[in-house]
Amino acid sequence: MSGVQIFFLDKREEKIEVVVMEEGNSPVKRWEDLNIDMLVKIFLSFDLFRLISKTLDLSVKQSNFIRVSIPPYVYVDTPSRGKLTSILKIFLNLSRGNILTLIFHYNLYAGNNQLTYTAKRCQWLKCLVKPAWEKLEKQTIRSVFHEWKYV
Repeated sequence: MSGVQIFFLDKREEKIEVVVMEEGNSPVKRWEDLNIDMLVKIFLSFDLFRLISKTLDLSVKQSNFIRVSIPPYVYVDTPSRGKLTSILKIFLNLSRGNILTLIFHYNLYAGNNQLTYTAKRCQWLKCLVKPAWEKLEKQTIRSVFHEWKYV
């Protein structure tokens, strides 16, 4: 290990110490191998969403679903719902409410709770591409558009 230390100081005055390893001595070789908490702290310190984009594009993510003849007319399996919930939680928390454009794939079915969660964390949203509304209750649709004053 080399003696070089890097300190990141975030808005909460929390010090994060990173020790730089000499070439070839690091037990961590790839980003995927790093501790998730450390990665989140690093990314939050840079406020990436403000630097990179204010768009959350989910146009390549599809739900695993079956169409049925009774309401809500679509059944989405549990793992698919769970993955969408995880994606929304991670990116909406990292965005700190700065997402202005949200794009869903035609076959990505967000449920009532997922869309309500999204509306509360993206109050400044200006553009929404959401083709699939079958699974949503009318009350949910009304409430999310009440939150989204700029759509």
